[in-house]
Amino acid sequence: MIENSGSSKLREAVVSGIFYPEDPAALRAAVEGELGKTAAFRDEAAAILSPHAAFEYAGAVAAAAWTGASNRVPATVVLLAPYHMAEESAVWLPEAEVFQTPLGDVKVDRAYVEELETCGTLFRQNDIPHFEEHGIEVQLPFLQVLYPKASVVPVLLGKPTPPAVESLAKALGLIFSDSRESVLFVVSTNFAGHSSAEEASRRFERVLSYLDSGDDGSLYEEYRSETPDMCGVGCLASLMRSRLLSGKTWRLLGRADSGSKRSSPSERIVYYAGGVWA
Repeated sequence: MIENSGSSKLREAVVSGIFYPEDPAALRAAVEGELGKTAAFRDEAAAILSPHAAFEYAGAVAAAAWTGASNRVPATVVLLAPYHMAEESAVWLPEAEVFQTPLGDVKVDRAYVEELETCGTLFRQNDIPHFEEHGIEVQLPFLQVLYPKASVVPVLLGKPTPPAVESLAKALGLIFSDSRESVLFVVSTNFAGHSSAEEASRRFERVLSYLDSGDDGSLYEEYRSETPDMCGVGCLASLMRSRLLSGKTWRLLGRADSGSKRSSPSERIVYYAGGVWA
């Protein structure tokens, strides 16, 4: 539900109790527990890749990714995620001033939102896509535990057509090139696989090789025909070609897949990767 709370328009939590615990104490304990298991990954990453599956599927992978940036204290976190229900190609920015989870409120950096909206006709403020999408929300509990004072810039990419991916890449580079020291970039992404475990594994290894080599073009083409099931690969390609990661090296910190939780052999296996550019 999106409503006004006092003088602030907020986007309430919509997947608490589904993707992660609804009780604040249980949620904090779950996040801190997973982060505690990944202490060896502590780093000062400029950007992270984190899955947007339920905690039971990929909480450990997400924790590894977030831990990779835990030696920094960014003022702002830019969250890039796909709009799974998109019917058009657009970049959806929030009207809301606050995003909420059971752990409390996260302030939206309205100045950056307004700047992004000036980057072209594809950039639009509308809370409805953000209400319908979970990819940003599932990242927020990690952000709240690690960076309780940080503000956020929530960005949803609709149909990831080549012009939309290129427009988002240019906008990110334009708006954030001079503030990289104070900003953390987070791409919320799942990788759809194949019903065959062998083919799904081969495909995921190709994806990891593209990340290693920085080949955003091949990464995008791998999933382009599956729109809208790219699950954030358009966002990933946009960040990679924005030049904001120049001089940074990709490092995989965690991985998992849904193979053991399939209800039938014909169900697709989804892969989850957590990593950093540092």
